[in-house]
Parts: sequence; structure tokens; C-alpha cells
Amino acid sequence: MRPYAAELVDPAERPDHGVLPDNSWNIVSLAPDAGNVVGRRSSARLWTEMARPDGIAPFVSPPPPEGQQAYMARLTRIRRAVADGTATPDEIVAMEADAARRQEENRRRMEYYADRLLAEPGGKYLFGTMIALAWRFVEVLREKGAKPGDLTGPNAIFMAGGSKGAVLPDDAEDQILAMCNITQERFAQHYSMQEINIGMSRCVEGRYHVRPDLVLVVLDEGGETLAPVGDDGMVDGRAAFFDFTVDGRWGGTISGDHIQAHFGTCACGKAGPTVFRTIERYANAVDGDKITCAGTMDAYVRGFVAGDD
Repeated sequence: MRPYAAELVDPAERPDHGVLPDNSWNIVSLAPDAGNVVGRRSSARLWTEMARPDGIAPFVSPPPPEGQQAYMARLTRIRRAVADGTATPDEIVAMEADAARRQEENRRRMEYYADRLLAEPGGKYLFGTMIALAWRFVEVLREKGAKPGDLTGPNAIFMAGGSKGAVLPDDAEDQILAMCNITQERFAQHYSMQEINIGMSRCVEGRYHVRPDLVLVVLDEGGETLAPVGDDGMVDGRAAFFDFTVDGRWGGTISGDHIQAHFGTCACGKAGPTVFRTIERYANAVDGDKITCAGTMDAYVRGFVAGDD
């Protein structure tokens, strides 16, 4: 049984597969450059193995004033300062200006690609994105008068990342696939984060499979102890990982994700730990999240956060 919905594969091995690294695709990268090695490596692979030489030119934006890790660390510090009332007016103004700049850049990126797709609706497009950005792209297409069926090419999508706090309709994924003319055979969904090198591919049963060189640890909400695993192999709690491929720093990451996982054999037939697609952010809960997002170095080791014992 084929475990994954879409992968980069050798055409000689899988001639019937829907996503082939044959340099025949127009790349539509809806996500901004995060400035990290993992994201740039994935992007480089798409452009090297998938992109048409005469395809759509990538959207070009000014280089960010700082790296993603530095930005996330600064953002976390300011959010804490706002919460405890110690943020200065200048810090708040700077944070709001950053947010406005990023929103404007995202809007221009969406407009850039939407105009080019609608000018050539029969093109063959490969989308690289997160679900929140893909949903926003669908909204931009609708604003320009597009509807499902207008794009007619055999399009595909590589999608990773959660909603990042955005409120999406329950059928957002279905609406995205319908608008962009993407079948399940040409749909690859990955669960990952910038702090680990490895993505977990979603299988045809809707679960994300944890690779052997990545250890999944499910903690309680506070990130202090292991969550109990039921007799059926099910466990519910905070996702944490240890990435054995990381050698330049501590390979452990405590995330802000509330997950349901299973330690056993998936319905697709593949053994090993899996994460269900019902991933939520503790930050979206009523009481918020007392642990910072995995986007900062102080989240790697519980207790390293300033002020914690």
C-alpha cells in the first residue's frame, strides 16, 4: 500500500505518480523566506528539480532586516513585556510597524501570483505554502473573480505548517484544492517546524508519520512530564521532538502544539509513531500558552526561559 499522498520520486520508479521532479512546473511560493536553512533547502530543491526554466519568475521582496530566529526572539520578548506592562511605546510601535510591513509584503506576493495564474489558467502550477497562506490566496483569487474550475492545469501542492492562529473554515483544505484544481494524488501535506530538519508526511489515512531519525515526545500541557499513553497506544498532549540530525545545537524542541498521537501501526499499514491531523495551538486556548512557541531558542529546554525555575 502506498503510504504517502505525494513525494518527489524518480519518474522511472513511479511513472504513474502525480508529482514528478521533471522541471515541468511553474513554482508558486506563497510563503515568505524564513531565512532558515531548512526552508531554504526545501525551496532550493523545488526550484532545482521541479521548476520550468521558462516558468513564472519568483516574487522578489526586500531582504528582511533580521533573521527569522532573531525576529521571533524579539517578538517573544516584546509580547512578554506587553503582557506584564513593561513594554515601551517605541517597542510597541516597532512591533506594529513590523506586522504592517509583513502584511503588505504578503498581500503583494498574493497579488503577484494570482495575476499570473489567471493570465494562464491552464498552466501547470506547483504551490509551496502553509494552509493559512493558501487560504488567503484563495480569498485573493475570489476577489479577482475566480471560481473553482477556472484553473484547469494538473496542479499540485506541497503544504506544511499549521494555521498560525488564523481562524479557517472546517472545509478550508477542500476549498483550497477545489479552487487550485489539485487532486489528492498531487497533494503533499507535511507537519514540521523550523527548529527541526525533518518533515513528517501525511499518509492516505490522514496521519503524519514520524521518521526514525526524529523522536516524538508527548508532554503534559505544562511541558513538565510525559503524557500518559493509553493501552491502545493513544496519547494526548504537547508535542516535543528530538532531532538526531541536528549537530550544531541542542536537538530538542518543545512546541506550542496540542496533538493526539498513536504509538503503533497506522491504518495505512506503516508501523511507528504517528500524529493525527487535529493539531491545535495551546496559544489559541482560553488561557493561552504559558510556554513560548518553538520559534525561540529559550523554548528548546524547559526551565531555560527567563523567570522560570
